[in-house]
Amino acid sequence: MQASPVTLEPRTVRARPVRATDAGDRAPIPHLRLRWLPWVYAVLLIVTRLLSSQSLEHDEAEQVLFAQRLEWGYSLQPPLYTWITWLSFQLFGTNLFAIATVKAGLLLGLFALMGRLLKRVGAPDDAAAAAGMTLLFCHFFAWNVSLNITHTLLSAALFAAVLLEAVRLMEHQSATRYALLGLLAGLGVLAKYNFAVFAVALLLGALTVPA
Repeated sequence: MQASPVTLEPRTVRARPVRATDAGDRAPIPHLRLRWLPWVYAVLLIVTRLLSSQSLEHDEAEQVLFAQRLEWGYSLQPPLYTWITWLSFQLFGTNLFAIATVKAGLLLGLFALMGRLLKRVGAPDDAAAAAGMTLLFCHFFAWNVSLNITHTLLSAALFAAVLLEAVRLMEHQSATRYALLGLLAGLGVLAKYNFAVFAVALLLGALTVPA
């Protein structure tokens, strides 16, 4: 008896449809928000200064000496940084923490102001403050800002403040904005005398802008 051939029919395998997962079904991926990077840097600056040598650097010793009293001028430097240090000493006492806090606060202000300027050229909101930290790519600035430079740091923050206010003034003129720009420029001269050169250059540059 001859067996009949067995025919195997091909079996169709159907792919299981992949269900699209809604974004809401997924757990949010934790990530470091760039806007906190300046704060992290400022805290690290204070901590590392307190954990390092307790001896005073040149500019620090100068501030401890001069910030014991308020005067219109100290040595060859204008008074604004020393006035701020005097206020910090009143709050925290005459110590390294008070000195480091002033420098860290000025750096935060500088990064924030630079970030606001960069937002006007398209930097994302979350990255704007961190983008202001690109000043640290300058080796001279990054190294010396943690050791000595004081008046230069303050004048740099006021450079950014004056530039930002000048841009706002070109967009919307008002007596209040003119007064604020003048106030910031005056503080800049009290921060470092060569700020006057920048103020004159900014005025001449503004004369070339129709606004």
